[in-house]
Parts: sequence; structure tokens; C-alpha cells
Amino acid sequence: MTARSLGDAWAHPWLMLLALIPLALLAWVLLRQGRPALRVPSVAALRIPRTLRARTVAVPDVLMAAAIALLALALARPRGGELLENVTTEGIDIVVSLDASVSMLAEDMEDAAGKRQNRLDAAKEVISRFVLARTADRIGLTTFDEASVPRCPPTLDHSVLLEFMNQVQVDTEASGTALGSGLASAALRLRDSKAKSRVVVLVTDGRNNAGRFAPDDAAEIARLAGIKVYAIGVGTRGEAPIPLRDGFGRVEYRTIRADVDEDALQRIAGTTGGKYYRAVDRAQLEGIFAEIDSLEKTEIEVERRIRWKERYPPLVRASLVLAVLAVASRALPWRTWP
Repeated sequence: MTARSLGDAWAHPWLMLLALIPLALLAWVLLRQGRPALRVPSVAALRIPRTLRARTVAVPDVLMAAAIALLALALARPRGGELLENVTTEGIDIVVSLDASVSMLAEDMEDAAGKRQNRLDAAKEVISRFVLARTADRIGLTTFDEASVPRCPPTLDHSVLLEFMNQVQVDTEASGTALGSGLASAALRLRDSKAKSRVVVLVTDGRNNAGRFAPDDAAEIARLAGIKVYAIGVGTRGEAPIPLRDGFGRVEYRTIRADVDEDALQRIAGTTGGKYYRAVDRAQLEGIFAEIDSLEKTEIEVERRIRWKERYPPLVRASLVLAVLAVASRALPWRTWP
């Protein structure tokens, strides 16, 4: 349960206007007392000393008016509010299995500024926004090239996850794509999860040609564990430029053809009750993750109540003190002195 201050408020703010009545009456009394009872040509001719009684004649009225004004403010019930929230969530555990093979360096995507971007960087940016939008879910990360690499277990600390995401780079010395191992590793991360829904988002641009697990076997592991797989094939359907270094360390561009194993990805999605997508550009990839976000919704139940702390008692006490002083001041002996 969390608590948040709502600040001070008035239960009956219109009653504050009652405080103006005694103040207005006091002003009227003081104005009448200020009028001369006898008109003379010059006050300089009258040297009437101001007695103690004259100086304090208005004190009882001032005290009583203040007492009534404070009582009126107390009736308006000033109070401080505190919002209590009890949030109950049924989260979803998600593991993103991201292809980091050499072919993911193909530059057939565009960034937000319209500049050419490789598949891996585009996928990392889109996945990062997906992660930030799912604050109630535990999300983990695995990557794969010729072997599967566990990066981050499912966690609610998404800042840590994004740090691991930023560190993902292509190992140009690695050859092959262990698609089946990448999926199996992600599924094993979710095997002991207690979440009501468990999901793997598989992002790849190739076909399985390395690793210990065949894609269909990995899909069966996920199915038996009750894990749904959303499989995403990324990259153009034609040729794409890819920067490669020659023996002298110089970068030169070559072209590669699309090699997404769509049949295998469709079987994986179908076996696990998920869905297969194809993203040939950045806009389609963003749309796919938006759809997955809408399909896999976390149930959040929020119970809210307000706890009020009354602040009028000090006003009542101050009003009583002033009223007693007003009555007492009328009976003081020195008020009868000339």
C-alpha cells in the first residue's frame, strides 16, 4: 500500500464566509465609537486625557469578534488528506530472444531521423520502448548467434535490463544462427515462473544452422511449459547492404539476400499458441511490438481511499480562549476606573 499527500482542504469552504460577519460588525462598532459625541470649534481647546478605560474600550469586542471568526472557520472543517492506494497486479513474465548474428548488421532499416540503420540497432531501440511501457511485468533477455547467450533474467528492474540491451553487439567472429538454442534458452528462463502468463518474443533475420536444439524441439519445450511465442522475422525480402571488414580492416559493403526461415517461425508460433510476424522495415517492427503489447495486457487493480486528518480542533480551542478573555476583560476592575 502506498500513501500520497493530497494537501490541505476545507470540507465546507462556503462556511468560511461566516467569519466575515463578526469582523464586519466589529468594524461597524469601531467606526461608531470613533464619531465625536460633542462638536466643538477646536479640539485643541479640550485637553481631555485618554484614560485606561478609553484606550481598552474596544478590546472585548475585538476578542469576541476574533473568537466568533475562528469558530466559523472551524465549522468549515479544515483538514489534510492522504490518498491510500493498494495496487494488485497479475503480471506477465516475458523473455526477449534477440538474434545477434552477423546478418543483423544488414542496413535495411531507418532510424527516427530517416538515416540508414542496421537490423540489430533498430530492434534494440524498438524493444527498449516496449520494455519501458510495461512497468508491471518482469522482462528478461537472451541473445544468440552461433550459440545462445543468457543476458538478463526476468526482472522488474528495467533499467538493469536496458543496460544489458545496450551492451548487445554483433560478434563478427561468430558464424551461424542458433535459432533453436536461443528459443530453448528463453523458454528455460521462464520454466519456473509463477506468472499467470509467460511469453517469449523471438526476433531473428535468419534460419537455424547452429546450436544444440532444432527450432521445432525448442517450440515443443515452450509448449510443454505453457509458454507462448511471438516470432518476428526482420529484414527486407530482397537484398540488403551489410558492412564487412576486409583483411586490412577496411570497411566495405556487400549485399546479402533475405534468409528468414518463415516456415520454421510459423511452426514455432503455431505450436505454442502465439503468432508470427514479418517486419521488412522499422515502421512494421514498431507496429508489431505495439500489437504484442495490446495482446499481452497486464491486469492491474487499484483500490483507492482517502484518509482525512481534521485540523479544526486548534481553531476551536483558540476560539474558546479568546471568548473567555473577552468576557473576562469586561469584568476587570480597571475597566471601571475613570
